[in-house]
Amino acid sequence: MRLLLLLAACGTEPVAPLPPLVEPPAPCPEARAGRIAFREHCQPCHGLHAAGDGPAAAALDPPPADLRGWPGSPAEIALAVRQGSEGTAMQPWRDRLEDDEVERIVGWLVSLPPPEGARDP
Repeated sequence: MRLLLLLAACGTEPVAPLPPLVEPPAPCPEARAGRIAFREHCQPCHGLHAAGDGPAAAALDPPPADLRGWPGSPAEIALAVRQGSEGTAMQPWRDRLEDDEVERIVGWLVSLPPPEGARDP
């Protein structure tokens, strides 16, 4: 009986389901492979979409960088991945990632648009 009253109180209009979360496809096969490698190795700190909001980010000081629309060149980004970033929790990945994996990750990162509201450098 309570369920019937609750349903009557809510009205009889059907509620449209929320649209599924659809991620835009990566622009090329190499970028898709980079997205997969990024999520495997970098997502805990940098987050699912490279926004610097991964599950480990709250414990890091300074927090991980938002890599969307990063102003560095692909070579600079690859160097940071390989050598790490002094003064941050970003450790060198040169001994854990093959060069082609780093290049795929960089390829995906440079394909990302800057966050909404970001100004051009």
